[in-house]
Amino acid sequence: MSEFTKSEIDSALAGCAREPVHTPGAIQPNGCLISADIALQRVLQVSANIDEVLGVSPSTALAGTADHLLGSDLADRLRSMSADGEAASQGSIRVRRTVDSVNRRFSVRHYRSANRTVVELELDDPSPDEDLIPNRNSWLQPVNTAETPQQLLERLTHTVMQLTGYDRVMVYRFDDDNHGSVVAESRSQEADSYLGHHFPASDIPAQVRDLYSINPVRCIPDATAPAVGLLPPEDPLDGTPLDLSLGNLRAVSPVHLLYLRNMGVEAAASFAMHDEGNLWGLVACHNLTAKKLSPGTRDDIAVLVQVATSRLLLLQARLNSRYRQQIRDSRELFLVRQEGKLPTPDSFLQRFGADWLTLFSANGLALLYRGKHYRYGTVPDTTKLDGIANTLSRIQVRNYWHTHQMGQSELADYYAGNDTSGLLAIRLPVSGNAACWLFLFRPGQTMTRTWAGRPEDNSARSPTGKLILTPRSSFSAWTEIMEGISEPWVEIQRRAAIDLGEDLAVVLFSREVDQLNANLTAANERLRRLAQTDALTGLPNRRLLEDRVEVSLSRAHRNNRTLALLFLDLDRFKQINDTLGHRAGDKLIEGVAERLQSLVRETDTVARLGGDEFAILLDEVESPDAAGVIADKVLEVFAVPFELEGDTIDVTFSMGISRYPADGDSFRKLMHHADMAMYQAKSQGRNNYHYYSNPLGH
Repeated sequence: MSEFTKSEIDSALAGCAREPVHTPGAIQPNGCLISADIALQRVLQVSANIDEVLGVSPSTALAGTADHLLGSDLADRLRSMSADGEAASQGSIRVRRTVDSVNRRFSVRHYRSANRTVVELELDDPSPDEDLIPNRNSWLQPVNTAETPQQLLERLTHTVMQLTGYDRVMVYRFDDDNHGSVVAESRSQEADSYLGHHFPASDIPAQVRDLYSINPVRCIPDATAPAVGLLPPEDPLDGTPLDLSLGNLRAVSPVHLLYLRNMGVEAAASFAMHDEGNLWGLVACHNLTAKKLSPGTRDDIAVLVQVATSRLLLLQARLNSRYRQQIRDSRELFLVRQEGKLPTPDSFLQRFGADWLTLFSANGLALLYRGKHYRYGTVPDTTKLDGIANTLSRIQVRNYWHTHQMGQSELADYYAGNDTSGLLAIRLPVSGNAACWLFLFRPGQTMTRTWAGRPEDNSARSPTGKLILTPRSSFSAWTEIMEGISEPWVEIQRRAAIDLGEDLAVVLFSREVDQLNANLTAANERLRRLAQTDALTGLPNRRLLEDRVEVSLSRAHRNNRTLALLFLDLDRFKQINDTLGHRAGDKLIEGVAERLQSLVRETDTVARLGGDEFAILLDEVESPDAAGVIADKVLEVFAVPFELEGDTIDVTFSMGISRYPADGDSFRKLMHHADMAMYQAKSQGRNNYHYYSNPLGH
């Protein structure tokens, strides 16, 4: 157990997060830096080593102009690039310059920092590693042909190690709590292995993680070399430190240098991997001795990592697509009436419960509806179920809530033991005073987690007695054994459970409709409409869409006509929800529905399938390309952002299109193929559409 209190640890973490790593006031010595005004005329700051690199003293450099220091041709070229609106040059520019009678090659990078233009120059004399990358196709091919995410990551580390010669190359993945783990690794015999090891979030604090969204590449050629200060230390015009976030030469935090030294590393490089703007992980490279990566090789490795990340997301999307289809198959069977009647809650749990437990990797589920309890598998008793439901209602859970450690959560009082350690709770979208819930439970496991050093070993007392964070002195494997923790609920499972909850609400509503007295015609119609429409937008739901597609298919077959189905997935909606909240997210969904309805004919159907997914049925289209016309209209209309409670929100769609008869003759086939096409559109950068063309090759 830690000797430090939670408040002390929180304070130390906050102090670590305040370290100004983006404004160190210094650079690494493998190049020089020039900071000028925005027009790249007046020189305001230079690195103290500019004499060694360019043969010009700092005083002479500061007294001259950028044209004098860089040469008019290069200065004009950089101004032209800045005029094109580039915040930073993509890759490096190579130039030659004579310094002390020696013709040297330099790699030049420029970027904007507030109201300054910063130019970095690195010596870039031809080096042996340039011969390692003669043909991009040869080193892109292994990652482009990988068939599973893990195979891709292993090939990526192997390829990067081959191309760079680093002693250790790892893929370091972040979890939801920003802890990291090494999921793939290639290494030399001399380097220790960290494969499977975990690292606490404090090893890469928040402000460092944020920097990877600004600048995805970080290289440290020599962690033992002293940093080179800027002259003057602060901007002479406004007295502020220079923000070096976009630079390659930014000096390294003393804390991180000590961290590398304790790890036995003298050179390092990191390349960020992003998923929808979020930092998924890093390709982290270590060398036991100082090692300079040429700018050209560094740029090529950045391209390789970017290509590998795109391939990784596509492979994951394929797996998600298969899982989503399994969920759809189960939902479609569930919604089918048996002998003209909808099943009772007890009967559909008995019929589908085992499948749902398998799909969600759960061991028990419970349905709380209108004061009644329906159970399947291993679940707590009814008293605990009521306690869970009342607590979730009290803390105002709107859509869903989940935990993989119930015994340590707000629901600890109702924890029924290791068999119910994990809970995914879905609030059903039904009216009434009492909330209705679908609960999915998971068993806990005895989990063994290997850390690269004991996490608490980076905590120490300062001379004043205050807790501070310091780099760990040991990275020896330390094993932590944890009880009562289930596998976490991943996003695709959470979304699938929300969709299932909506189906349950439809069936339960429909049962109530079927049981109404024949004299209650008005109430009967109202409930029937609720069973066929989305509660938030009033659009047809999946059930009504399926009915209309089947009718349209029969008519199209009879009349030898064509119809089209568009599957629309709102890009990055989770980020909007997380940033603005579910209330704003609901308002946005309502606005999206209105715009979509304005684009189609009265004979067409716009439906909401659940969450951030919509579909458009185009009935009896005149030509096979008519769906593309509608998709183009969607892109055009949604190019105009939404104004929502004072916030401007940009909304884009990834869309997939399937057509009858070419792509299927049933709702299920058309929907599945449109979904596959949508994922192809998403993998090609989002905000576009793609016709189904069997992109997976099988």
